[in-house]
Amino acid sequence: MGVDMMIAYLMVAIGVIGLVFKTWYSYNPKLKDMDDSQINNAIDNFGHMMSEMYSLPPINIVIEDLSKESAVYVDGPIEACFMPKDKDGSVIIIDMERLKRNGNNLSELCSVVIHEYTHYYDCSEFNDYKDWLRDYESNPWYYELRSKDSESKYTKKLMKEYSEVVEEVRISN
Repeated sequence: MGVDMMIAYLMVAIGVIGLVFKTWYSYNPKLKDMDDSQINNAIDNFGHMMSEMYSLPPINIVIEDLSKESAVYVDGPIEACFMPKDKDGSVIIIDMERLKRNGNNLSELCSVVIHEYTHYYDCSEFNDYKDWLRDYESNPWYYELRSKDSESKYTKKLMKEYSEVVEEVRISN
């Protein structure tokens, strides 16, 4: 069995395990049922939490159409990406319309932010973002699996913290 097939089986196994152990959160609406300010607030909170977790300065997270973009490791359009540039110019781009169309909920958006922040963290470990890009392009599955692992580790924690914040705001109003 080739390495690619082993990686594919591993990804499926991780997905199945994630579904089995998935925790339902007190606050986990479908993105299509949230207004833009709620979504932006969640993204800001998730980004702040990840910045603290990885001890990185916050990165700009923007909403843009990525339907014409593709990735090294997948055919077709993508939902989000990390675009490295010099230290102050890197950005995470999220295709919110695609996430809404696909029926994603808030915890899945949280996972997307975690995934892309992990790429941001990995890139920060290199002296030059171009070196990380070359390394990523030569071994994308290494970085994709690291990001998937981070999603598994941190989504429940971030969703729990964010659900508590939302609940506190609801109670105070």
